[in-house]
Amino acid sequence: MSRLFAALLVLVLIGGYSLGNTKELWAKELAAFGISGQTKTWNYQKDRLNISKSSEALVFLPDHARSDDITVVFWFHGCGGYSDRTFDVRLAKQLDRLKRQNHSYALVVPELLWSKNTSTKCGRQSRSFRKSGSLISFVEDSISKINSILKSSGREIMKNPRMVFLGHSAGGSVFKAAAISGDLCKINPGTVVWSDSTYGNWFNVAWERCLHRGKSKTIVLVRKWTKTWKRFRRFFKKIKDRDSIEVKYYGGKIYHKTIGDNAIEFSEIFPDGC
Repeated sequence: MSRLFAALLVLVLIGGYSLGNTKELWAKELAAFGISGQTKTWNYQKDRLNISKSSEALVFLPDHARSDDITVVFWFHGCGGYSDRTFDVRLAKQLDRLKRQNHSYALVVPELLWSKNTSTKCGRQSRSFRKSGSLISFVEDSISKINSILKSSGREIMKNPRMVFLGHSAGGSVFKAAAISGDLCKINPGTVVWSDSTYGNWFNVAWERCLHRGKSKTIVLVRKWTKTWKRFRRFFKKIKDRDSIEVKYYGGKIYHKTIGDNAIEFSEIFPDGC
């Protein structure tokens, strides 16, 4: 048995790598919750530190989504994400709530440079979508794939859909990178959600480079009494115009993981009737 095959076998046995079966895994989780819809996966960039040498992405559109009223949620995962837990616990359960509330949405999940499939499961932060135009291209490609699903099912395509960017934990570094490149403000998503992800200077840079303009609503979910909370709080006090920011603090039994598992509900990104 070759060393490479042995290494792959170990990863499969411990659930560390799905050997391209993300779509099948996702279908299984959706079926468990009775959620019906169509899924597309594709490789959107090369990555020599990923076991498959490329980064994958997933788009899901539920059957009940209405093309004239869709909120496209872009989920940027944390350390070691794009994993079984990302899909079964963190996302499928949240989508089950959206189904019960009859919300119209599409979900986009890019595999980032710190996914479970990379040798940098908590590294290379702030490097995903750092290149100018890369996030714009990814968003356009994702919207195109959603529209192709709509068209194939006999529905009208989306026109100017509402977009929500949600970054949990390390996923918040995407907002810093995209703010520096200029892509974040060029895309101008309706809402940017920081799911306990304001580490280091990520929020500071994203705010000063883009979000302070107020074109995107900024929602911050943060656990109190942590270093992350203290750092964010110091910067937040210096902001004079806070009209476009909504901050929600959590304590008690709501931990970092809890925030990620409930970020869509906690951020209340779906207006009444959407």
